Amino acid sequence: MIFSGLIVIRFAKLLEKYIGFFITFRLFLSSLLTLLFGTTSIPAMALLLACLYGLPEQLREVIYTKLFQDHASEKTLAKIHAVWGAVINLTFAVSVLLLGYITETYDVKTTFQFSSTLIFLAFLYATFKKKDLQGKKHEHSMSNQSSNIPG
Repeated sequence: MIFSGLIVIRFAKLLEKYIGFFITFRLFLSSLLTLLFGTTSIPAMALLLACLYGLPEQLREVIYTKLFQDHASEKTLAKIHAVWGAVINLTFAVSVLLLGYITETYDVKTTFQFSSTLIFLAFLYATFKKKDLQGKKHEHSMSNQSSNIPG
């Protein structure tokens, strides 16, 4: 993830310019890597795929942080981050229960295929809603855009 973070920082301006594309690209890449990781039986390939998964994760973090900063006032930014953290934790808890049940009932490969399918559905949705992904910037954040993403 450290190497992926350096890549994302290096291309931060490009990411900022084409944020809608990178949101959809990140979802597609996550779906593909999840599917490949769950279906491989070669340990070296599984390790490589696990390392590559850091890139879409870093993309997600940078994109969402930038969107929050661009679309929220300073007063609401802390609240948004708090709610975002709560949503992430709740989603994680529910997914652990659901994916644990699927793994116990079926097998691990099915769990990865199911997860990959859900991420791919999110990719399709984001593809159809790509124009809405940029949104309108909040007035208070326009003056300090240069500090949103390092690079």
